[in-house]
Amino acid sequence: MTVKEVSELLKIPVSSLHYYENENLINPERDKNNYRIFTQEDIMKIKCILILKNLNFSILKIKELVTLYENCEAENESRVLIEKIYGEQIREMERKRDEYTNTINLFKTILLFEKPEDGKEKEADKLIEKIYSTYIEKEGIE
Repeated sequence: MTVKEVSELLKIPVSSLHYYENENLINPERDKNNYRIFTQEDIMKIKCILILKNLNFSILKIKELVTLYENCEAENESRVLIEKIYGEQIREMERKRDEYTNTINLFKTILLFEKPEDGKEKEADKLIEKIYSTYIEKEGIE
């Protein structure tokens, strides 16, 4: 695929593709006229870059992860090192996911104007306690 075709397919500017190439994130082949030719592998790599960019990863981190993606058949020792480097980042994203899930559930519960049975705790109150506990833990407040 050409630069224009990839740009249209992924709905990103051609300048972004040039930038990714300048940053050595991608390295499309060239045809006899020196035009860039993108393979399916290049397109998957660009999709990965766009996902990471959307998650506010720095270009440096994206380069590291793209390198890992390219070498996904890496030895076990490499995978252990990867877990050490990115494990905490993964756990932080999982915590954020749980926070968002709990907050969404709280909003849904509040919007349903739930009325608890006599003597029973409101579902919204349970969610507030759960979210607050996560907040306290995250902030290190005792």
